[in-house]
Amino acid sequence: AATCGGGGGQTLTTTPGTPLASAMVASDTSLSSIAGTSDGMFSAFFGTTLNQFKDIACTVTGGTAAARATNLLSLYSGSQRCRDFWIDGDIQFSGNGTLGSATDPVTMVSSSDMTFNGNYDIYGVVYSDSTSVNALGTGTSNVYGAMITRGDYRNNGNGTIAYDPSVLGQIQDRGRM
Repeated sequence: AATCGGGGGQTLTTTPGTPLASAMVASDTSLSSIAGTSDGMFSAFFGTTLNQFKDIACTVTGGTAAARATNLLSLYSGSQRCRDFWIDGDIQFSGNGTLGSATDPVTMVSSSDMTFNGNYDIYGVVYSDSTSVNALGTGTSNVYGAMITRGDYRNNGNGTIAYDPSVLGQIQDRGRM
């Protein structure tokens, strides 16, 4: 795997044998052709539409981005044991925590902005359909699996995004998508 420290202290890790330059491509025409519509981008990665995903996921609501994060954490640890989340609006995590594990990952999907401040470890897929900025904010938030955004991405902290095919395989094995 290629590993590189990015600006702002973050680390990016790619699949074994893939040069880092090939993992992040500016103005990638193959992505821009599918990023024109919400369903085009989502379907390319998930094999289903956003509406179909919403039907199988736990819906996260709340009056503010922080309230939605609190509600997602409640759904995650509550009796429903949700692992697939449709987030209805912006979400902003603060503090410290872990979502998912290598053997029990989460899928978090939103059509709005997603920000992770503090120190979070997220095992699974983080997908933002927002065409504005999505961030691993301040602190050290790590994503093990994949992070996909239809818009801009920024890492202001010391976080890591590590592509992990075994985590993604666990999601695929759930058979929901």
